[in-house]
Amino acid sequence: MDFIYLAGIVLFFALTVALAVGCARLGGGK
Repeated sequence: MDFIYLAGIVLFFALTVALAVGCARLGGGK
């Protein structure tokens, strides 16, 4: 029923993971 709420959580989680991965690759790429 709360599809919008669920989609928001999933999007936020995906964005956080992408940001963490990007920072990790940029910081400790070597």
